[in-house]
Order: sequence, then structure tokens, then C-alpha cells
Amino acid sequence: MATREQVINAWIRGLPATTGNRSLSTNGRELWSYRLTIGVKLDGSPVVLDYTAPAGQFQSQTTSTHVRFAARSANDIMHPDAYYEAFPQR
Repeated sequence: MATREQVINAWIRGLPATTGNRSLSTNGRELWSYRLTIGVKLDGSPVVLDYTAPAGQFQSQTTSTHVRFAARSANDIMHPDAYYEAFPQR
């Protein structure tokens, strides 16, 4: 059982981790808030998908919190629509 910060650090390092309540998890490549992908690795670089109200993509307060915490450690933040348009196969 990991804390939110430990899960995000594991994602950055490419390791699997899950919080105790399973709200945030990673396989080391993708980062999920519940079952929504909020983080990906593009050429090994961590990128957060902006599922927040300012981006017009609000899902839940918890997911917004996860996105904000992950964004502190990521190399880039991307609007989800732009990501899925650029990488439709994912």
C-alpha cells in the first residue's frame, strides 16, 4: 500500500504501485485515477493528461487532485483531446 506521492514517484521511475484505497495506480507506464488514464509516458517522458475543470475536462475532485499532484513531477501537461487526437491508437 503506497501513498499518493509514492505512486506518482513509482510512475516517474517506471515501477508499479497502488494506493491503499486503489484510487491511484500505475503499472510504471500509465497512471490511473480510478480507471481513467491521467498519465502516460511518451518516449519515456512522463506526461499528465489535464482532467481538471480549467481544462474543461472535470471528472471528480479526487481525479483533479491526482492530476495536480502528478503534474508537479511530470515533464509536460497535455489536454486529453489533444493527446487522443495525436495518439488515437492508445
